Amino acid sequence: MLLELFTGKCPIDECFSGDVNLPKWVQSAFPENFMQVIDSKLLVGDVCNEDHDDGDGDDDDNLYVSPEIQVEYCLATVIEIGLSCTRDSPDGRITIRHALQKLKNAKHNFLKNRNGEKM
Repeated sequence: MLLELFTGKCPIDECFSGDVNLPKWVQSAFPENFMQVIDSKLLVGDVCNEDHDDGDGDDDDNLYVSPEIQVEYCLATVIEIGLSCTRDSPDGRITIRHALQKLKNAKHNFLKNRNGEKM
């Protein structure tokens, strides 16, 4: 389900034929080119490229993570979880409980970083 939501593709989409299916298609792009399989509708928004100065006068601004990197990191985590849930072997899949915990952690980290806390 995660792969469907974040790629905008259905498992029986016309673009999949032969041995290619949604998980294999995503896996072929992961991790280096995973942004190419993300639904472009998800990437429209307020993410902008800005210089960051937290105004406290120290030099720790180099620890700032740009909004683009934050989004990419969060999306990579979600895609990795989706791939972990779709392994061919049931023994190779993570449990729904583990997947949920990883999703909660990804959400927490994303929101923490979006609110200006350092990574």
